[in-house]
Amino acid sequence: MRADLLRRPACRRLLTSALATATIGQLATAQTIEDLRDDLRQSLRDIQFAQSLVGLVLLSDELELSGARYSFDDVEDTDITVYALPFHSKQELWGKDRPKLHIEGTLGWAEARQSLADAYGGQLPGLETSLSTKWRTYGALLGGGLEFPVAKDLGVTPLVDLGLSRIENRTRYGGPGAAASAALFDGIAFNWDAIAFSYGGAVRVDWHRQLGPSHKLEVVGRYDVRWTETIQEDDPAQDFVTRSQLITLHGDVTGPLGMNLFEQPVDWQLGAAYRAFPEETLFGVDQYVQFSGSLLFRTGDRLPYGHGFALSGAVMLGEDFHGWTLGFRLLF
Repeated sequence: MRADLLRRPACRRLLTSALATATIGQLATAQTIEDLRDDLRQSLRDIQFAQSLVGLVLLSDELELSGARYSFDDVEDTDITVYALPFHSKQELWGKDRPKLHIEGTLGWAEARQSLADAYGGQLPGLETSLSTKWRTYGALLGGGLEFPVAKDLGVTPLVDLGLSRIENRTRYGGPGAAASAALFDGIAFNWDAIAFSYGGAVRVDWHRQLGPSHKLEVVGRYDVRWTETIQEDDPAQDFVTRSQLITLHGDVTGPLGMNLFEQPVDWQLGAAYRAFPEETLFGVDQYVQFSGSLLFRTGDRLPYGHGFALSGAVMLGEDFHGWTLGFRLLF
């Protein structure tokens, strides 16, 4: 049962665990609310329920792919919105054929919305409770490493990343059992805040190939292993330490659009990407693909940071999952 719980969406796992601990019979008897809250707290600590939100933390700490709007075909009608501003910069320290300093980072925000018509599935007549819940994370991640040229147009970069995230939940209850449910869940399962610290390493492989005089191919493969743990929480039930692995592969073909802006040529870019989560899933999704298109506008020295900007769009597809995005990013 516990392994199954660890792969369910956050809201369903919380409610299942709550009802497994504070049984329907206990809820209907004279057991005190504090006893029920203690049972709930212990059960949620046993399964480290808050680690189900690590996927949301990973989205707000996105380094390689764009933010997006995601929808999941689950009983909670989960929708996720992500805004992320990742950046990568390389600097030559010791000459052209020597290792380069690779600096990366991101600022991000992610929100998951879920809802249930009745938290108790009709098993407590007279205490039916609807739920509308929002999980939010605000994240910042910074990392760096050295890119080693191992062959022509091929570089390998070991990286170290550190991040900090704030996790929030805001839940509204409805129906005749709203007051009792709030007294049971609030501060333990719902309506709480926490701070999480992330640390880990990655290996990134970059391959570039010129496809004729005006077209080029760029392929990036990356493996990340990252630990996330809470360093401040409202209740011990929210304390967790978990490890996540990410596998990312994306490729882009770039060519000229045939027009100029800011006295610079405008380029088009078409891309495809694959993302997998070998351990912790993204609300039950363990892999998906992305297809994207962009217009690249070079600005020379007109911007204080970067050398231009891009307007992009993408779609994401996975099992019981889809997403899309329209976005803007800086070119470095």
